[in-house]
Amino acid sequence: MAGSDEIRSLAEAVLDACKAAGLMAATAESCTGGMIAAALTDIPGSSAVVERGFVTYANEAKTELVGVPAPMIAQHGAVSEPVARAMAEGGLAPDGDGVEGGAVERIPHGDGFMPPGRHPRQLYGHSDGFSPPGAE
Repeated sequence: MAGSDEIRSLAEAVLDACKAAGLMAATAESCTGGMIAAALTDIPGSSAVVERGFVTYANEAKTELVGVPAPMIAQHGAVSEPVARAMAEGGLAPDGDGVEGGAVERIPHGDGFMPPGRHPRQLYGHSDGFSPPGAE
């Protein structure tokens, strides 16, 4: 897991980038348990950028709150790239709609996809800097 100074630095960079681009930030987390949203909102002035956050640890929460299809979770597993992407898309979609599926390999614990803009299809890369304590 990244050190607290590194996490704060990353969070500040995200907030600065969002401010510069005129974007609001939203998080949809599972294994990180809200740590990304906590890192962002720990910084004074973050309310100008952070709009919302979802902590969807249980599979049912992923389906109910951010619209991840239950069959996708069953097929790929809760800790998989398709589910992480669907969570990001659902967190950005106003009604949780618009989540698509696709066969992709499982991703390591703590990884997640970061949407850089307002459009749910604008997803890229992953970051493992926010792994929960005790994660391998």
